[in-house]
Amino acid sequence: MMKPISQPHPNSRRRALLQALALVPCAGALPFRSLRAQGVFPSKPVTIIVPQAAGGGADVLCRTVQGRAQEVLGQSLIIDNRPGAAGNIGTVLGARAAPDGYTITFVNLSTMALNPHLYARPGYAVSDFEPLVWMASVANILVVNPNVPAKSLSEFIALAKSRPGKLTYSSAGNGSGNHLGGEMLKSMAGIDLVHVPYKGGGPAVVAVLAGEVDASIADPLAALPHIRSGKLRALAVTSAKRSSGLPDIPAISELVPGYEATSWAGAMVPKGTPAPIRQKLSEALLTGLKEPGNAEKLRSQLYEPVARDDKAFAALIQRENDKWSKLIKTLGMRID
Repeated sequence: MMKPISQPHPNSRRRALLQALALVPCAGALPFRSLRAQGVFPSKPVTIIVPQAAGGGADVLCRTVQGRAQEVLGQSLIIDNRPGAAGNIGTVLGARAAPDGYTITFVNLSTMALNPHLYARPGYAVSDFEPLVWMASVANILVVNPNVPAKSLSEFIALAKSRPGKLTYSSAGNGSGNHLGGEMLKSMAGIDLVHVPYKGGGPAVVAVLAGEVDASIADPLAALPHIRSGKLRALAVTSAKRSSGLPDIPAISELVPGYEATSWAGAMVPKGTPAPIRQKLSEALLTGLKEPGNAEKLRSQLYEPVARDDKAFAALIQRENDKWSKLIKTLGMRID
């Protein structure tokens, strides 16, 4: 006689069913795990290190494009101001960050083309980074205190030649972009001005306002309000041609052929950051720069949104290193 087949206890069947279900991923989890396996970027906020103080030109540029760039990324773009040592402190932090795309470093003329030749140990090298975007070019402005008896660049040069070593000009500090721009003007125009360094572009402009110095090759963000109020007299811009933001002010090159001391700014990531991630970050920043309202705001402050890709930016950095390293060597400038 055949023995009856024993039936499993109901609790046993329930346990077996739960064990089987545990081995099958739920439908909603499959795409999530698949995306994670593919390395979806970004999955958290991205930080952009700005090696200059809050409220300055670099900070304003980054905050102008921040909102639109965040929309493209789908994540927050956090601006982390790390000023000090002419930009070296923040740039070192950026160079040492993980090459995973979550740290962008704001760079400019000083950190990428001046400091590597001025400082014996800046703490980083240009080759520690990979370029993302050439963001903007910036024309500085040669300004004078209204008491200086020169109403044009030609009159200023003539005055300087008649008083060699008597006229003074301020800068944001030894080795800064406007310091080098002033030294280039002295060399190319054949004039003798006395350089007076200050701790930042703001204090350098205040010194002209107060009459402590006669002139400055000033950052536009600091100088424009005082030019428009009549407290400073603008003589010329340092770009190769006139700026759309100050069309009535001549370029220095109109009187001193070949002169150009345009500053510029961009974004970089640590070397080794994967190409697809660089592409995503570039897309976000370029979109922010090309936004009509953002572009108009930047131009009003003499920041010309260039919005060029990594190849154009890499070529610019190479040209600028070649140009400024020669001047720095000729002048024998060094900061320990």
